Amino acid sequence: MNQNLILRSGQLEPAEVQAMARELAGSINRHTAAQASLPNGATRPGERGDPVTLGAIVLSVITSGTAVALFQVIKAYFERDESLEMAFEGPEGRKLTIKAENMSAERIDETIAMAQAFFGEQSG
Repeated sequence: MNQNLILRSGQLEPAEVQAMARELAGSINRHTAAQASLPNGATRPGERGDPVTLGAIVLSVITSGTAVALFQVIKAYFERDESLEMAFEGPEGRKLTIKAENMSAERIDETIAMAQAFFGEQSG
């Protein structure tokens, strides 16, 4: 079952968001058991993307067990740019939005637990 991940930033240009989404998808594929890809119709490097696919990543094979590894990868992106926001959306429309403040040392365990519950319910 697939989930969508939408990467947003109030400070980056659309082309920068799209480049970061492409890079994040590659990092997810290299460092987790999840599979990440850009949606059909996503742009090539240097293009801005349309409003529907801008910053979008399609995730598959996400379970509560892969959530910890996934969050270790995305934590590195929040450390690079605190303006980021990542919104996960399951096939039935459930959403989980993560901001930099959710990835702080004080809140990371709570955030990972929420993600494990979210992904566990998605795969069930």
